[in-house]
Amino acid sequence: SCDATLKLFDIRNSQAPLLHVIDHLPSYSPLNDCVFSPDDRFILTGTASTESNPTGNVLVINKTTFEIVNALSLSSESVIRIGYHP
Repeated sequence: SCDATLKLFDIRNSQAPLLHVIDHLPSYSPLNDCVFSPDDRFILTGTASTESNPTGNVLVINKTTFEIVNALSLSSESVIRIGYHP
């Protein structure tokens, strides 16, 4: 989102639905896609290209630890749409 975060919610918990916030994900789009891997272990999302990092990336994030385990540089454009296909 435009606030450079990815927020993970558990909508089953109405008292405290926000599980985690991942910061510092550059984005110029109000909506960026994120997907879960088929085994439900990872979250994938895209980032924008910036002056300091001129490539758009796909980030692979561990769903349990929220650590970025891989960053795939794809293009000089921002990555805002993503689909997972094994």
